[in-house]
Amino acid sequence: MKWYESNYNDKVAWILDHLEYLNLSYGETVLCLILTFMKDKGLNITYETLINKLDTSQDELDKLLFKLKQKGYLNITLKEQGMDFDLTPLFDFNEQDLNSKKDEDLYALYEDAFKRPLSPNEMAKISSLSKIYGQDAMIVALRAAQGYNKLNLNYVERYIIDHES
Repeated sequence: MKWYESNYNDKVAWILDHLEYLNLSYGETVLCLILTFMKDKGLNITYETLINKLDTSQDELDKLLFKLKQKGYLNITLKEQGMDFDLTPLFDFNEQDLNSKKDEDLYALYEDAFKRPLSPNEMAKISSLSKIYGQDAMIVALRAAQGYNKLNLNYVERYIIDHES
């Protein structure tokens, strides 16, 4: 049994706790929270209900649903009672895969700043520093390195250490 299949866990809290990994827009987040809440409470979910709760148009709701389906977080099936919105894939994501995607984004940011491809050693150092200090610190340090025209990882690391507290 997976964690979210047990009755004592709170899926809404799980979504809120994992927002930084899920790459959801504001509207997508609210829609996921509403769908999860209504499904967990056994409430009937209709297009009209979602439009009213989101205070949006049918076109906007369609776009949000499409984006969630496109991200692989939502399955929609037609049933006799209407549509069934299944967010199981949202909870099935692999956090490690998402972290490696974030690392790839960070690598791209550094490659753009350095104006060259990163070496395997630089990629390993960026990954290591990111795990220790976090991606936000890595981005701030890169911006500082760009501002002072000191585009190397030793400067980035020293900057983070000096500004850590």
